Amino acid sequence: RKELHAELVSSRAPGPDELYYEWRPAPGFRCCVLDAYEMSVVGAAGGDEGRLEAARYLSRRNPNIDVGDPAAPSSGSPGGWLAGLDDVDDHRFVPYNGAYGTRQLAWFRTLLDDAHTRREKLIVFSHPPVFRSASKANNCAWDYDLLLRTLDDYPHTLALFFAGHDHDGGYALRANSEHHLTLAAPIECAPGQVSYATVDVFQTRADFHWVGKIPDHPHDRWPDLVHF
Repeated sequence: RKELHAELVSSRAPGPDELYYEWRPAPGFRCCVLDAYEMSVVGAAGGDEGRLEAARYLSRRNPNIDVGDPAAPSSGSPGGWLAGLDDVDDHRFVPYNGAYGTRQLAWFRTLLDDAHTRREKLIVFSHPPVFRSASKANNCAWDYDLLLRTLDDYPHTLALFFAGHDHDGGYALRANSEHHLTLAAPIECAPGQVSYATVDVFQTRADFHWVGKIPDHPHDRWPDLVHF
């Protein structure tokens, strides 16, 4: 995390340890990168202490998690991390996801408030998705619901939310013209298959040009054009 901060985000991040940041690429637009592993068991801020805090957080929400070894299901859970979790929404509480945390969500609220006041359109980048309709529950950030509630307080501010993590990819339109795109993983492409995209962003729309692997199921196929 320290190397990433020093090499990529030191001049934009709000502090010396944060891997989330924002910038203005053009008048009327604001972009931000969020760190959904600020709290996690695979790379949390705060080192070993941060990972232990994350493991305790996770085990309180998923009884299959062993605090001492959170990456391995507990011995009493032969079905794995999701054993006994009848509520699909609880499937997010697995070791390969993480959380934004209260400090980052407070920063994000301040950013949203400023963008909303200035009538700027916001474009967000986050590795895990936050909208289940554009992904699967077991790929969403632990505290995705808190981030969505924050967005709801500033309607028509978020234009595009780009995520990954779910290798199959997906797309869904949320309320207030929020477009959530989960990009498919190039690692799933066939040998020699090319996969990439370009996006042209205008004041009220974005044009997408997809090449290679894209979702082929009609209900969440990535769009060629979106309005916001």
